[in-house]
Amino acid sequence: MQDIAYEPKSVFTIGRSLARLCRYAGNAPLFYSVFQHSLVVSLLSPPSIRLHSLLHDASESFTNDQVSLYKREGFRAQEQEITERIYQDNGLTLITPEEHLLVKIADKRALCGEVWCGAGEYRLQEQFPERDQEAEELTAKFLRDWQPRRLTETDQAGFEFEKLFHEYKGSL
Repeated sequence: MQDIAYEPKSVFTIGRSLARLCRYAGNAPLFYSVFQHSLVVSLLSPPSIRLHSLLHDASESFTNDQVSLYKREGFRAQEQEITERIYQDNGLTLITPEEHLLVKIADKRALCGEVWCGAGEYRLQEQFPERDQEAEELTAKFLRDWQPRRLTETDQAGFEFEKLFHEYKGSL
């Protein structure tokens, strides 16, 4: 990587970092972290790709959460490089295009759940006229179970992320 400094992070550190990053570049009506979002995306995914879903925003532990609208091609390339390094550092096989498509579907479902549960930007509701009950229920659960203080002032999210990482990796 030529444009960014990359220092390997443990899975624990990635999870802890994601727990401290608010979605929507901090513009969410409630504190809803990238960690919480990643948990929802993983649970909305088929079991065979849950590890990829859990890690789909792991690069944001290096770059912070960026609103997709403002991500430029160079930034996306850097995100991809970081993701590849995370996979390499953890002995993982990169995601296939088919798996990536399934992760994107789960990611969009999670976004739908967020905007209808009050964790996402309300103005996005018009983009999701069809509500997703499962996504809304998971989002509400993680809003309830992972309060902001628990996310930002303890290391519990790092431990949970690491536990799920190993659980999902072991099921491959």
